[in-house]
Amino acid sequence: MQKDTLQLIIDNAISAIGLANDGADSINTGAMIVPESFKAIDLEKYMPERRRFRGNFSTTSIEDFCVYANDHDAGSIFVDTDKRRMSARAYFDLGGRATPGHAEHQASLSLEPSPAYAAALAINGERLKQSQLAEFIEDWLPQLTILHNEDVQNPLQAIQAVRNIVINASAAASHSEHHFGASRSAMEEVEAKSSVHQLPTHITFTFVPHIGFEPIDVVFRVAVITDKESPRLTLRWMQQDTQQESIGENLKNMIAIELSQNGCPIYSGNFSA
Repeated sequence: MQKDTLQLIIDNAISAIGLANDGADSINTGAMIVPESFKAIDLEKYMPERRRFRGNFSTTSIEDFCVYANDHDAGSIFVDTDKRRMSARAYFDLGGRATPGHAEHQASLSLEPSPAYAAALAINGERLKQSQLAEFIEDWLPQLTILHNEDVQNPLQAIQAVRNIVINASAAASHSEHHFGASRSAMEEVEAKSSVHQLPTHITFTFVPHIGFEPIDVVFRVAVITDKESPRLTLRWMQQDTQQESIGENLKNMIAIELSQNGCPIYSGNFSA
């Protein structure tokens, strides 16, 4: 190929690029075509302002999440009421099917369990030594109501009872004979009781699960496991799933009340743009 012909091709290509950039209006679009590899580059960083608002506000406060959502006119909010997550996300530029947005402006809420709620979750179902349960009662004493059956028990007596458990075992055997054979049975009964006071049967733990929530009453059933030389005690959270589901619904209702004037739709679940 002759030099003049090659130069003519280059000049025509550069001219075509110039016409394309003029048609693209790079000042407003923030992008243009350059000769290097003929690729489009983003010029937004050189513009006085961004093309659109982008950002992600995150908080652990329901109040601050709702204030931000109201101040920036949230378009849609998705609330995850799963007991392991308890979170929400607001989209401000999601748009709709007809005019979809970029979903680049968001606000996220992630709730942290209160120290008492975390303690309740940690102790639920665990096999505890006598000292561990006694220390739990001592640590959270102002928020506990201790019961023996239906009677309220003195907390100090409950602690002494837990620290002084005695295991009693008794055995019984029977034997009978008849024309065609004989039968034999044996039964062993193991009983755990305190040597000083009655052991608690239930413990009610009153606490606020998350900041901004109303207090709840969690009832633990106390059981003694006697399959080892040293006894173990367990606390089982009664109706745990029901109460945690209620906590999740409360989160959605609290957000809905704060955004009632906005008219923003609120959905249960997660959304990924």
